[in-house]
Amino acid sequence: MPSRKTDYASHIIFRISHLAKEIKEYGGRLVVLNDIATALYGLIKPVSEIRILVGDIEDERLAEIVVNGLGMTGYKDDILKSLNTIDRAVLNPLFIPITIVEKPRKPVDRVILEEPIEFVDNQIEMNLPRLEYLIVKLLDIGEYPYIVDASALLLAHIDLINIDVLMNYADLSPIMDLLRNIREFTSIFPELNKHQSKISDLMEKIKDSYKTIF
Repeated sequence: MPSRKTDYASHIIFRISHLAKEIKEYGGRLVVLNDIATALYGLIKPVSEIRILVGDIEDERLAEIVVNGLGMTGYKDDILKSLNTIDRAVLNPLFIPITIVEKPRKPVDRVILEEPIEFVDNQIEMNLPRLEYLIVKLLDIGEYPYIVDASALLLAHIDLINIDVLMNYADLSPIMDLLRNIREFTSIFPELNKHQSKISDLMEKIKDSYKTIF
């Protein structure tokens, strides 16, 4: 019998996949960000927030799909008003974590929608942002835990990430500050020494991209 934790995770994924399919039927595009995306990139953590980026669909249609899909039909007017005025809506569904629906507001948002990575597994279909763009989004939100997640993704995929792509869209200064702290922390524990060179290499890559001295 599947565990309760597995059932809950599957429930979240199926809900978002269903939203993505419905939005696609109306010509729109949906890309999953934050906790779900970071987990699929190997950063395992509890899903405490669902954030989706949606484009190419009318606000009223988007609001209707979201409230029906999340069981919040009584809040359609509030969600539609938020989408119209601030280009995003924050929902608090009963059976899944807080859900944030964003419309594209910045250049990186449009790039994310135009260059998604498709994830398909059995009946699950959803789009993820390219890794570099996901890191940019996390940095743009700022503060904890987003900067920490961005740094963890950088460290986990240091050999795959194109730092120049990040530089086109994000200020990496917060990452540098955090990496310094991580390097200092790992130096205390001999068993973590192997990570020192990896962190230093990443910092050098960022420095070279900035062509300046931090």
